[in-house]
Amino acid sequence: MKKTMLSLSALLMLASACGTSTTNEGSSDTTAVNQETEVMAENEWIELFNGQNLDGWKGYGKDAPGDAWKVVDGVIHFDGNAKKNDGASGGDLVTQDSFGDFHLKLEWKISENGNSGIMFYVQDNGEYNAPYHT
Repeated sequence: MKKTMLSLSALLMLASACGTSTTNEGSSDTTAVNQETEVMAENEWIELFNGQNLDGWKGYGKDAPGDAWKVVDGVIHFDGNAKKNDGASGGDLVTQDSFGDFHLKLEWKISENGNSGIMFYVQDNGEYNAPYHT
């Protein structure tokens, strides 16, 4: 299985992921789903954001996040004014770690007329020019 990265290209409040997979209810694999749910309940969620800084995150195709990405009051925030006024770099924000199957839990807020989203299974391996090409 290819390992993938999670990508955020907008305002993010909190993201957490857990390495389990799901199956549709009512299938013959219901027992397996119940067992996975029990395992997930026993395991801790993996915190992707520590609430203090951008450790564990980088820009797509880069080694570090763009300068316009900030942590303000425990929230990942994209400072559009810094990018506009100071020429700070932005770009897509991706996890440094790769994940296989996962559950994603987050709180999300975007400004009116914002243009952003969350992408899963992004491949940041130098083969693609943009995360949405992956």
